[in-house]
Amino acid sequence: MYSVFISHSFKDSGLVYSLRTALSQAGVNPYLAEVDAQYGIALPEKIGKAIDSADAIIVVLTKEASVSPSVNQEVGYAKKAQKLIVAMVEEGASTGAMLQGLEVVRFTIDKIGEAIEKVSNYVKRLAKKADQEGLAWTIVGASVAILAIIALFALAARKK
Repeated sequence: MYSVFISHSFKDSGLVYSLRTALSQAGVNPYLAEVDAQYGIALPEKIGKAIDSADAIIVVLTKEASVSPSVNQEVGYAKKAQKLIVAMVEEGASTGAMLQGLEVVRFTIDKIGEAIEKVSNYVKRLAKKADQEGLAWTIVGASVAILAIIALFALAARKK
C-alpha cells in the first residue's frame, strides 16, 4: 500500500486529521507521528524511520507550521532521502528555502476542503501508478523465472 508521511504543526491537527481521513479513503496509508506511540524511542529516530519507509511526504505548511523547527527538519530529512514532497501551503505562510522551486497546492483556511481533495486525488493517482509499476515488475520477474525453467528443461532434455 502506498504510504505518505504527513509533516505538520500540532496546532493544525484539525485540518491534518481531515487530510488523513481523505487519504485513507483514497486507499493511501497516511502516517502521523502523534498516533504512532513508540515509548522509549527517540523522536528523531522514529520520524526518520517513518520518512524512510514512506513513498512520499505531504507537508502541510500553515503560518504556524512555517516557523516550526520540526516541520523544517522533517522536510530537510525528506529532501536528503530524495522523497517526493507534496506541499500544501496556506496563503501568507512563508516557505523560505525549504520548498523553493516546488509546485505547491495553495489554500486558505476557508477553502481547505478543496486543497485536501486536490492532494488526496493526486496521491491516489501516484499510488495507482506505483501499483501498476509494481505489477509490471512482477510480470517481468515471473517471465524471467519461466524462461529460466524452460531453459533448464531444455538443458536437461539435451543431456538425455
